[in-house]
Amino acid sequence: MTHETLSLEEQRAELEAYFEPVTDAQRARIADVWAAALADPQEQLIKQVGNEIRRAKKLYRVHPATTLGYGMAWLEDMPDWKQYVLRNYFRGVVAVMALATPKLSQPRWARGVWLWETVWTQGTPAAPAPLRLWDLRGAELRTVGDARSDRHRWTTRELPPLPRDPLPPSISLEIALVEEFPKDFTTWPVYERTETSLELVDVSTAAMPTYRLRRLPPEVAIVPGAPRTGTEAMFFIAASACHACGGVGLTRTMSDHAAGRTTGQCAQCKAAREFLYLPIAADHAPPFHLGDGPTPSTVFSAAELRAIADAALAEVPGEPTAIATVAEYMAARRALVRGYSALVELAKFHPADPELATEVANTNARYDAYDAARRTVEGRTGAQPAPRGLDDRFRQHRGWLDRGKVGDGRLVFAGETWRGIPMPYPRFVSAQVHDTTFEGIDFSHADFTGADVARSKFLDCRLGSLKMTGATLVQVDLRGSRLGLSEIYDSTITGGDWRGVFAGRAEWRAVFTDVDLRDADLSDGIYDRAEFVRCDLRGVDLRHVDLQLTQLGRAQHARFIDCDLRGAKLDRLRLSGTIFERCRLAGIEGTPRLSGAFELIDCDLSPEGDRTIGGAAQLAALWKARQKTL
Repeated sequence: MTHETLSLEEQRAELEAYFEPVTDAQRARIADVWAAALADPQEQLIKQVGNEIRRAKKLYRVHPATTLGYGMAWLEDMPDWKQYVLRNYFRGVVAVMALATPKLSQPRWARGVWLWETVWTQGTPAAPAPLRLWDLRGAELRTVGDARSDRHRWTTRELPPLPRDPLPPSISLEIALVEEFPKDFTTWPVYERTETSLELVDVSTAAMPTYRLRRLPPEVAIVPGAPRTGTEAMFFIAASACHACGGVGLTRTMSDHAAGRTTGQCAQCKAAREFLYLPIAADHAPPFHLGDGPTPSTVFSAAELRAIADAALAEVPGEPTAIATVAEYMAARRALVRGYSALVELAKFHPADPELATEVANTNARYDAYDAARRTVEGRTGAQPAPRGLDDRFRQHRGWLDRGKVGDGRLVFAGETWRGIPMPYPRFVSAQVHDTTFEGIDFSHADFTGADVARSKFLDCRLGSLKMTGATLVQVDLRGSRLGLSEIYDSTITGGDWRGVFAGRAEWRAVFTDVDLRDADLSDGIYDRAEFVRCDLRGVDLRHVDLQLTQLGRAQHARFIDCDLRGAKLDRLRLSGTIFERCRLAGIEGTPRLSGAFELIDCDLSPEGDRTIGGAAQLAALWKARQKTL
């Protein structure tokens, strides 16, 4: 290898990258030893270094208590350590001969969340131990409130302050772990290592227990400390960076706080994420608190809460009414709530700090100002975001109604088609629906009060318990839909195909003009003061079927004008003040119940409806004669 070497500049670069600063004397000594190693015909030092590198790359010393790594930085940057690379050997010579102090680095191989398990004790399988986790992703020691009470960012348990590691900074060949008590420092040789586990044997005791550190999948993270409520755990999770993309935010969240587990997807890249923490009894905290009561957080330090508050409040504009869009307003409000919550929790660390108390009060006033400005921003033209789907459109419409129909957000459908989306309890109040088709959708309990619906279709839809007051419907197609128990008041329905609808026990107190209701089931309906003009009611079922419900099946003061009722079923329909004018009545089935005066004016009884047969008086007499049998 005498034909290979590293220049002094290359040696200097390696030393600066992987070793603590060296003196000129050390640098000269390193150059001499390196030259001698290359000139040695037996290559003894180079071979020794190669053996050390191979041995070290198989074993790691990891110190979860402080998350300081004892893998050397020079060793970590050797992905090709199995091959001969001159720079690798230069670093190895400097480290093995103790010519300079290597920079410590937590081994990148060891980073992640690890689960500690006891496998065997005295030759028998060990009983399952409580959950013990370490997060070896580069976290640091921190102080919570009192400097005498140190806790660790990575762990779900509190640990006392620890002394500096007494082990010498040499090539790492062991695993160092801290147990329950101060200064209880134990090292184990590695029995076996894979990409996902470390098998350790404690040779310091006669029992020689075997342990395993099992690496959890990269999507698993830890909520540190002991969260007091689910609110506090989610407050931490909301700002936790994704392992895949580094983004923050969690969607499709599922939490079991009693089991200490929350899962979801990254809001940015949709990668699966999972968080583990100590079991929590309380799901929620009071508004702007992370925990109930004056006890400070163990999840966040005072310094962290101060940083969260400062960063969040810096994102909040000073004048809320000047914000242009709802999206900007909501982002500012979320930042304000996060910053305010951090200040409230920070005050629990410093309950006697008057400046902090004033800051909390000022932030509370700021929140009240934002809350009062919400409708102003939402009512501004162009403030509403583009809706992302049907749910979002109805949500914006509800806001528009709550604001007194001011600004954007009104529900408007124009030339659209929607199929098969469940949407119970929709509010079409004052909505505009033109030239739109809805097919096979559950619109149960819909409210069409004041709606403007024209040239639209609701085909095979569920519209049960529909409410409609003051609406206008023009050429609306409801074929095959169900309107049972609906209430239609003071509305105007003009044209449209309503053939075959089922609308049992519905109330019809509106004006229907030129509506096709052939073969519709309107049994047990209430038609008081309803008006049907030029409607096709052939084969329609207007019977009173459920005789136990005496308030149903009536048409008091209803008017049927120029309607075709041939073959209609009127059995036991209560008539009182009811008028049939110029109607076709051939083939009427059943006999209505007469509880008051009624009129049949210029009606036609011809089968063809060509007005060749009158006889309305005889039909009225027949109905009267049959009353005793009803």
